[in-house]
Amino acid sequence: MRTLYNINIEEIKRKSLQLFGKMHTSSSVSYFSEFTGCNSSIGENFRFNTIATAKQLFFAIALSQSPLVDNIIDNPDENIKEIVDEMHTSKSLKGIKILDLGCGKIPVFARCSRELGAEVYTIDVIDAEEFLFFNECFPPLQRQIEIKNHFKIDLKIENVAEKIIRFSKGHFNLVTSSFLESGSFYESHKFICPPFNIDEIALSLLSQNSIYYKCSILDKICIKN
Repeated sequence: MRTLYNINIEEIKRKSLQLFGKMHTSSSVSYFSEFTGCNSSIGENFRFNTIATAKQLFFAIALSQSPLVDNIIDNPDENIKEIVDEMHTSKSLKGIKILDLGCGKIPVFARCSRELGAEVYTIDVIDAEEFLFFNECFPPLQRQIEIKNHFKIDLKIENVAEKIIRFSKGHFNLVTSSFLESGSFYESHKFICPPFNIDEIALSLLSQNSIYYKCSILDKICIKN
């Protein structure tokens, strides 16, 4: 696992917004459609693969401290595709351990982050067998990793952080969630809402010098020093 040094929250926020502005509005974002498993580009839908999903990915990329981040920000749009190719080939997120709280039925953020080299775990009240994907655009090996690294659990149960740590070994560089606080309906479940102490749970799962990024209408970023 990588140790992130000299984390500057304002710089990461600025770069993630620049990446979002540069990549989500350009044709280069379609590159990630190869990894989403759902025949669509990241941030293209309104429920499980939203603009917030894209924001999560660009935040993780900014957090990686890869020099390719600045290359994307500084280069003309027509050159971005080549830089994203290099980011994929070099596995720019390698060594970064990520947890996606409330990943949903189509864990696009987790899938794209894994393709960029991150070690990613997902948490939700649904089983990984309920995840949606299309076989023709989702390699069997990625499917196996997705199932292995998913933990079905209700975040409101007692000692939930300890159970997640036993499953994943903890020490995450980034814990993230997308509109988790608003709750959600699932076909086979009643309305699910998160616990009131979700921030405390997330922070307890982080290693030192790591971040909890809550992506919503008003983004919230907490750092564990």
